[in-house]
Amino acid sequence: MKVLYRCEYRWDRLNYDKYEIVRETRCGAWIRNGRKEKFVNLNARKKWACETEEEALEQFKHRKLRQIKILNGQLDFARIALHHVGVRFKETQYEIIIEKW
Repeated sequence: MKVLYRCEYRWDRLNYDKYEIVRETRCGAWIRNGRKEKFVNLNARKKWACETEEEALEQFKHRKLRQIKILNGQLDFARIALHHVGVRFKETQYEIIIEKW
């Protein structure tokens, strides 16, 4: 039985989920995800599941770095919006102190 792996972070640890390959095509594979089947393009740059655990870990790192970039952008936007209505931030290592002007 061939499987694909996906690395996820749950409950303070990394987990490698295994997905059974139902059938293969020249572009990828259909996997069983619970009761549903899902197509995974194995030629894609961003893969939902990978053929090895090492490759799954690399995909996980890229997903989390992208998530951090998106969330930092949202945080910057929120800070700018609050700055425009007169709220300032003083950041310490552990907390954000909000002061009204």
